[in-house]
Amino acid sequence: GYLPIQSGYFAKEMSELMSGLDQMIEDAEIIRSRLKQVKKFSWIKEEDWNAIQEGDLSKIAYLKRLTAEEVLPKFVSSDVRTRNMINRLSGTVEKGQNLFYLPEVYEHTEFGFHFFVKTDDIQYMKSIFRYLEDGNIGGNKSVGMNRFELNVSEEVKSQTRKSRLVLSRYIPGQDEFNLDKSYYKIESVAEQTESSFYQYGIQGIKCPLNFIEAGSVIYLNDGVDEETIGRIPVTLVNEEEGISVRSNGKPILI
Repeated sequence: GYLPIQSGYFAKEMSELMSGLDQMIEDAEIIRSRLKQVKKFSWIKEEDWNAIQEGDLSKIAYLKRLTAEEVLPKFVSSDVRTRNMINRLSGTVEKGQNLFYLPEVYEHTEFGFHFFVKTDDIQYMKSIFRYLEDGNIGGNKSVGMNRFELNVSEEVKSQTRKSRLVLSRYIPGQDEFNLDKSYYKIESVAEQTESSFYQYGIQGIKCPLNFIEAGSVIYLNDGVDEETIGRIPVTLVNEEEGISVRSNGKPILI
């Protein structure tokens, strides 16, 4: 499968290839154009990532191989669908201007959607995801969108190498990774609480949250246990009810 990757991970090698094009006469513009495509490429095959980390494939050799390909893999396609607006009280479509247009994004048929779960009771977790399988996830569930079929993969083995790829949101603790050796992107969001919290009297916008994006590459410091890294900070509090909401910042690493 494919893994998310920040393009900055290849910045040095990309610059090296670009500078070398000035010495070329044939195919320089073609390669330059493909390198610009690669800059926008945010996915890497799992086997290529492992080969680079194990030293079996250099970054520059990987980029050269990508630029030799005519077209980079396309993972998603988009379309705009026309739908009827339904009166929620009557359950019918009324006369008049009731059409609306909804942009939709479709993943490639070979593109995997994965849940990474840390648990000692996988059977219990299976029952939860079976429920999600029946009810879909995300938006537009009522029109059959965002359905998935659950397949349980093999256990993900822990890695011993220091350089790790982040597959999920990561809110780091103090001195967990080497800033100079890592390639990462920081994003800031202020999210709204999920509707399931409303019944507990918690609703509103969570406090702004800074985190490291998926696709970042971090270099773990000596003595850091990947099972304990990351934070789960409180981002919203209902003082009257004495209830708080936390945001998960413990990363999945590979």
